[in-house]
Amino acid sequence: MPVKAKILLSKQPFAHLDSNTLEKLANISRLKSYKRGDVILAAGQDDHKSAFLVYGKIKIRSADGRERTIRHDQDEAKLALCNVKPRQQTVTAESHDTCIVWIKDRILEVVCSENQTDGISLEIVPDRRSNSRQELQPD
Repeated sequence: MPVKAKILLSKQPFAHLDSNTLEKLANISRLKSYKRGDVILAAGQDDHKSAFLVYGKIKIRSADGRERTIRHDQDEAKLALCNVKPRQQTVTAESHDTCIVWIKDRILEVVCSENQTDGISLEIVPDRRSNSRQELQPD
């Protein structure tokens, strides 16, 4: 499902971006809906994406059994969910209409780079595995 730029603007890592960059980022991000009880992230999962809660409510469960709930209108929802990889917690949808924006980590790294002061380019980034440049494509 396509992502609207204004959705990204509400998330902390993207609040400083100009409208052109936000549009580019929105075009290569993905929005996915979940039903109550669906697993969004599983403990031990080792993926290369970041998840942002856009709408609804989620439950985060730690390995020790501790749980907490986050709603889309809380400050915690402005940040990526459980971003340590492999994942340390399991995240499940707690509402029947939970929406998550997924963004590839390598794109997020470019956007959040502390060295970026004159805008960013989301077209290409260095591929750390091969010393070559690689185009970023959505999943």
